[in-house]
Amino acid sequence: MYFLIVFFIFFIIIIIILILISIVFITLYERHLLGLRQNRLGPSKRSMGGLLQAVLDGLKLFKKEYYFPYLSDPFFYFCIPVFLFFLIFIEWFIIPYCFYFFSFNYVFLFFLCLVGVLVYFMLMSGIFRKSKYSFLGSIRSRCQSISFEIIFFFYYLDF
Repeated sequence: MYFLIVFFIFFIIIIIILILISIVFITLYERHLLGLRQNRLGPSKRSMGGLLQAVLDGLKLFKKEYYFPYLSDPFFYFCIPVFLFFLIFIEWFIIPYCFYFFSFNYVFLFFLCLVGVLVYFMLMSGIFRKSKYSFLGSIRSRCQSISFEIIFFFYYLDF
């Protein structure tokens, strides 16, 4: 019994590490392609082949100064992006189930439900900032997400 619990905790930690490493390499590849397109030195020419680029970008983000919009609530200002990150992280967790490594029958339907819940958090992030521009941006992102959900659902129905 305890062996299974330890095994599942170890398995979850391994998946989290692999997801974070894949995000680092996706960011590195994106920056490399942008550097090639703009004809400048990309991250592959600096810092051990670009492997430290994501770490340095993360340190730069922690060093940045935070500000609060005048009328916004600081609790929701910080909590809504954390919930968004958590939901997106859960979406990365179901990728092994899509490729039939494990058995989970309704994985694509679960993915559509997660994407549908993500829409509400995007809308709430625009509402709680209490700015008309962030509200309009959140409505735009909500409309784009709903249109992608419709396409995914048609793909799920095999049209």
